[in-house]
Amino acid sequence: MHDDLRTISNLTIPGSQQTGMGVILARAGVGKTAFLVQLAIYSMLRNNNVFHVSLNTPVKKVCLWYDEIYRKIVEKYQLDEHEKLWETALHHRLIMAYNKDNFNISRIEAQIKDLTEQGVFQPKTIVIDGFLSEDTAESTARENFTDLKEINQILGTNAWMTLKTHRHIEIQTLFTKIEDLFDTVYMLQPIEKNVHLKILKGAPKRSDLTLDPASMLISLS
Repeated sequence: MHDDLRTISNLTIPGSQQTGMGVILARAGVGKTAFLVQLAIYSMLRNNNVFHVSLNTPVKKVCLWYDEIYRKIVEKYQLDEHEKLWETALHHRLIMAYNKDNFNISRIEAQIKDLTEQGVFQPKTIVIDGFLSEDTAESTARENFTDLKEINQILGTNAWMTLKTHRHIEIQTLFTKIEDLFDTVYMLQPIEKNVHLKILKGAPKRSDLTLDPASMLISLS
């Protein structure tokens, strides 16, 4: 594996524990989904099963995100036998779409347990896109992600999610109230023409991580 790709893939582990939780903060349109999908892909390339929860986005569209981002990774790192590599990686992914209006963490707990008990799919990483925003009630967020921490402990999984923040607000109210639930926190910050990846909690502090504005891939400056 390319050295830079190996370094970046280490970002997929939230915290020091295999059952950690991580969150990606960014305002609308900055690249939360692209970043989340990259974390999922790098985990899949390490032969870890990923259970992707999509809220109000059809599975077909999510699959297109994965295909497009993987194509860009292949182009950037000139991966050998990339078609075979991707075919293998796809066996490590399961995407489920839910309606956000009636979604809660207990729904995926039952589904994952059924899949695991039937020997169909046993996830290592859970990614949830689109559930949290600054308008989410604190009680709702805390209840759901306390449940998710318990699920991680029971199933031996780790989890990533996105949180849509408000524009031009330095301290995000909801996040400060639930920050204790997360082991790793990344913030995507647009600065001039680049998007910087700021590590707020959990991972080794670095200042050289950005998202390429053209490809939205994680880059080492």
